[in-house]
Amino acid sequence: MKKGLVCIHTAKSYADFIWYYCTYGHDYEWDIVLEPTISNEEQARLYRKSELFNKIIPYDTSIWDHKYLLLIRCIWSYITGRRRKFARKVIDDVVGDYNQYERVIIYNDYQFLEAAIIMLSAEKDVIWLEDGGADYKKRGKKFCKITGKLSSDLAFFVLGRMGYTSIANSYLLKNEKNCCKFSTFPEKIEGRKFKEHKKLNDMSDTNIEEYSRLIKDAFQFDLSKIKNNKKSIILFTAPLNVFSMKPMVYIDETIRYIEKNHRDCLILVKKHPRDQVEYIWKEPERVVEVDKNVPGELILDNIKFDKEYYMFPSTILMMYGQKRNTAIFKYQGLCKEKVAGGVASYKEDFKRWFDYYQAEAEVIEI
Repeated sequence: MKKGLVCIHTAKSYADFIWYYCTYGHDYEWDIVLEPTISNEEQARLYRKSELFNKIIPYDTSIWDHKYLLLIRCIWSYITGRRRKFARKVIDDVVGDYNQYERVIIYNDYQFLEAAIIMLSAEKDVIWLEDGGADYKKRGKKFCKITGKLSSDLAFFVLGRMGYTSIANSYLLKNEKNCCKFSTFPEKIEGRKFKEHKKLNDMSDTNIEEYSRLIKDAFQFDLSKIKNNKKSIILFTAPLNVFSMKPMVYIDETIRYIEKNHRDCLILVKKHPRDQVEYIWKEPERVVEVDKNVPGELILDNIKFDKEYYMFPSTILMMYGQKRNTAIFKYQGLCKEKVAGGVASYKEDFKRWFDYYQAEAEVIEI
């Protein structure tokens, strides 16, 4: 049997891969790279219990910790005409012999491994799944301010122009023209050329029975309790501790608003993976908290809610907010906190991401 390689590291991209497998992937024996971005232990648990993967390959990214040394190596390989050889070494160091794989699945272009795969995409059948709202961000060749630190931004610019990575999804990697791209809204991606561009999660040729079983096995997500309820709303939370040292103040405001305005509804709570705060409800029997690993997109694909609430502009809001009853909370107290935990300004970030996602939602100021 032909061999395939999977490089993904989010719950959403895993759900997308399950769809891909049930639609196109039966002819391959799949290995998967255990990416380090989220909890390796949690990822490994998901993958080990799956019947889809022959081998789980650990990926130690500590070799890339010395950023300036990496930059020098990239520039040197570019100048000496060994860029492709260097890209192959990057991949071989992770997976062993890259030649063993005929088809490779990725979902982003900013991780060094995935960018190397894109660089060599003329040699392989590269399938590029969706990276949420980042897919719809316009990429170009001009210098971009990403971190605000000139040395870092220059380094990212050089790496992007040489084709090694598209940090913050800002730079166009020319070899993406060799990839087959899957997107929720292909028509909304402008100025980019792919070998093929298809609609993601199109169930026309999917084995629905197999897909439903694999999704349920992967995420242990039972829709029956929610679907059987006459009225229901959903709250997508956000890690407000990024913006404030006292996030519970704003979380309590959110809870009070929802409880006051939806007295007879089932309340589904989909917490952000980095939101570690416990939410205290007056009527916990009306609240269902979904496992963090369940993709929000999976919920919205299967359930129509009376109202959808967001605590911060998000990719899901962009993807699903159109023509739905959606609202986003804007916290007036947070707007007055100029420096939040020494990390970010809530007021500036809210506007930036609200505009970026072109959110079509009611803004509720509390």
